[in-house]
Amino acid sequence: IERKATVLTASLAAATLTLSSGSFAAWTFARRARPRRSHVASVAAFEDEAGVQEPLGFWDPMGFTDDDDFAAYRRRRSVELKHCRVSMLATVGYMVPEIFGKWPGYLSPSTGLKFSDVPNGLQALQAMPSLGLAQILIFCGLLEYTWGFEDYTS
Repeated sequence: IERKATVLTASLAAATLTLSSGSFAAWTFARRARPRRSHVASVAAFEDEAGVQEPLGFWDPMGFTDDDDFAAYRRRRSVELKHCRVSMLATVGYMVPEIFGKWPGYLSPSTGLKFSDVPNGLQALQAMPSLGLAQILIFCGLLEYTWGFEDYTS
């Protein structure tokens, strides 16, 4: 068993290294492909925004604000906040059933699936009926495309 764990760990480490080096290579190629502009104008344009602190000041290592488009900056910032909130809710949603237990009753009465029968984590996606998963995805899509735009359009 120890040998299998060592081989699995080595395989995961090799896969992680391969994927990260490939994404880094793509990032460096994309950075070289676009023309570089002076960072002086970008830094000055966004220096008064919330979250800009010493010692770094305004920090944009990927160069997303190189075009000095304030509307695009506001949109990216709003989308980042929305996705952070979703991540925090997902973390709480993962912990709550582990700590407090699951709801009584049926998740899907037509298939006889109880809430207590659904495992936690990503395994829940396999146990859920496909129409239930479709409902969740449609609801998330509606939230994504109908809510949260007032942050950067006003």
